[in-house]
Amino acid sequence: MISWFNTEERIENLVTQSCSWLGTPFRANAAIKGYGVCCHLFVAEVFMGIGAVDRQDFPQADPNHSVSQTKSLIEPFMADFPGMVQVEGPPIPGDILGFKIGGCTHHIAIVLRNKEMIHAVRRHGVMLNRWDDPMWAKRLTRIWRLKA
Repeated sequence: MISWFNTEERIENLVTQSCSWLGTPFRANAAIKGYGVCCHLFVAEVFMGIGAVDRQDFPQADPNHSVSQTKSLIEPFMADFPGMVQVEGPPIPGDILGFKIGGCTHHIAIVLRNKEMIHAVRRHGVMLNRWDDPMWAKRLTRIWRLKA
């Protein structure tokens, strides 16, 4: 399946737009660059900001949901995300990674280049990590790709 991120220009735009959020603190259900953002609204804002998906409202989520639940809120969110399909690995730039936090898949990140990902992490804000880092790799449960 061909990714929407099928040109170097689109990948570079993704990197530039997502990295412009670096340092934004984590705030549940917020999506304001520099003020606060949560993981799912960060992904939505980046994808809307580069024109990959149309601007729309996305649901709020309880950041503590996975502490006591085994049913993911992220999986239905991604199923409803326009043009997004679940794929098998390996991840490529523009893919969205789902991670198990607590009892279910409850965190997402955007794949950039060279096994790097960017995401909004509680207590750290928007930051870069490698998706193959053992701490993240063992929690990776899903990969979604935006269709071209």
